[in-house]
Amino acid sequence: MQHSLSPVATYIVEMILKNALSEKTGTQKLQLIGVLTVIVMLQRKSVTATNRSIAEILEMEPTVIGRNVLWLEKKGIIQREKVLNIQGRGHAYTISLTETPELRELLGLRKRPS
Repeated sequence: MQHSLSPVATYIVEMILKNALSEKTGTQKLQLIGVLTVIVMLQRKSVTATNRSIAEILEMEPTVIGRNVLWLEKKGIIQREKVLNIQGRGHAYTISLTETPELRELLGLRKRPS
């Protein structure tokens, strides 16, 4: 029986492998793939992704997720936007995949006007 990844899953794995190279261990690459997968899942459900929401789903510490998120942002794979936190006294960051033409096509989004 032959199994294949969905186009979005393939995109996620390729982004990590292309950007991580020898810089990250196998375990770290799997964590990054997990974080990106959760971000896509939340975006598809129109749920805001934050370090805390990702950490809750993956049952990991928010600080570990934070390190992964910062690395992904540095590589241009994701983007963060500063927002007020739930209590309205501090801030948090919403996280989303950096939209590329390839990703927009895979997610079935319309092309942006030129």
